[in-house]
Amino acid sequence: MKVLRLERWVPSSLGTWGYLRLGEIAWLAMEKPWRGNRRSASCIPAGTYPLRPCIHNIGTPNKADDYPSYEVCDVPDRTAIHIHIGNTILDVEGCVVLGTVLGVSKGLPAVLNSRVAFDQFMSLMNGAPGELEVVNMFPDELLLDWDRVEEADRV
Repeated sequence: MKVLRLERWVPSSLGTWGYLRLGEIAWLAMEKPWRGNRRSASCIPAGTYPLRPCIHNIGTPNKADDYPSYEVCDVPDRTAIHIHIGNTILDVEGCVVLGTVLGVSKGLPAVLNSRVAFDQFMSLMNGAPGELEVVNMFPDELLLDWDRVEEADRV
């Protein structure tokens, strides 16, 4: 079984940023901001989760557009959390996207070269099951619930 570690370094309203590590190899990783583990809107809670191969359905009418990926399993109150190709928070609904460099896409901070990073990840995983440890590398008080922050801004 492959053991991976998602180290989150920067929590923000424009994404949760870090590195996905598999042994000595690391890719940039981006997720949604923390929103209380809300389905399709939040990054996942810190913890350890099984990873299993799956098919990532990208939602187009053509099923041939779907591709092999990995699902983060057993996240409380959540399903269909995939590691997949994407660049910004507009490309994820609670999932994790990988890249090789930071940049800007669609006017937002982004991980770029996502397809390259994802292909490397998939090649190293080689269809094997895995385990993902998600760790916040910042103090807990920096993990703001962005739903509450935005609500307070409206008041």
